[in-house]
Amino acid sequence: MKKSTFLISTGLLASFLLINNPRVYAASTTTTPSPATAETPISAPLELPTNGGSNPTPPSNTKDPASSSDPGNKSNNPTVAFGIAYEPGTFTIPSTKLLETGSQTIPVTMPQNSGTFDVGVKDKTRETMGWSLKAQVVWDNGEKGMSIQTAHTGTNAKVNTGNGQLVDAPAGSVTAVPNVEITSDAQVLLMSGTQGFVHNDTYDYGLGQVSLKIADTKTTPAGTHTGHVEWNLSVSP
Repeated sequence: MKKSTFLISTGLLASFLLINNPRVYAASTTTTPSPATAETPISAPLELPTNGGSNPTPPSNTKDPASSSDPGNKSNNPTVAFGIAYEPGTFTIPSTKLLETGSQTIPVTMPQNSGTFDVGVKDKTRETMGWSLKAQVVWDNGEKGMSIQTAHTGTNAKVNTGNGQLVDAPAGSVTAVPNVEITSDAQVLLMSGTQGFVHNDTYDYGLGQVSLKIADTKTTPAGTHTGHVEWNLSVSP
């Protein structure tokens, strides 16, 4: 009987201590926060500049020449962030007598207004896609054995700073192919943008001295041969 009385008394004492010491109860219920984390959303809609960014002046040109016989490099003024910014206005081959036999190379008249032949690729997307610039000759009468020989030196390209001035392209941004022969057989690669690099420039491929290359003059008919170079820019897979 005494043992039971002691147990009951102990229980009453414990209840009395909890009621009269609130700090013991508070400590056991507030050390774990709920909620322990919270979030505030952020929304920042950022858009590319007008036309995807400024369009550059072609190298050495103060403006697009009006002369059809000496147009230099022709600006396309792209209205988006990705496109062919400019290309040679025309390739004029001077009147030349064919050799009796063998191959023949005839230099294209360099433009007086610009002094250079260039192709520019505007990539101001600020994205990391890869791309390829290719070219192909299309003759109006399906001529064979005649091509356009370029003379780009090295595997580096330039960046057009916007006013026609050229500086070295950032390391790893683009790769150029030297001494490309542009034929009518298939498109050939001139310059490629590196996938994984953040592009925000206009890349310039200088063609150097351009020439008409005739593989076999013995079978080439005399007369005026006309056609065009087709420049093709595409996103690389």
